[in-house]
Amino acid sequence: MFGIGILSGIALMYCGIWQGRACVAAINATKEKPEIFGLALAPAAIIEGFGVFAFVFALVIRAGIS
Repeated sequence: MFGIGILSGIALMYCGIWQGRACVAAINATKEKPEIFGLALAPAAIIEGFGVFAFVFALVIRAGIS
């Protein structure tokens, strides 16, 4: 269980770092062209999906360990 926690924590940290970078890029792009605000946030939402998937995967693995 310790390994699952460490590995899922690393995966979530990695997703958080890249989500921050995607949001910075979205803010910079929106500064130039305000009409692309919604499109610019789509990559951050995709990265958030990967983070949720990693968390759910860790919970499923944890449920299988007795």
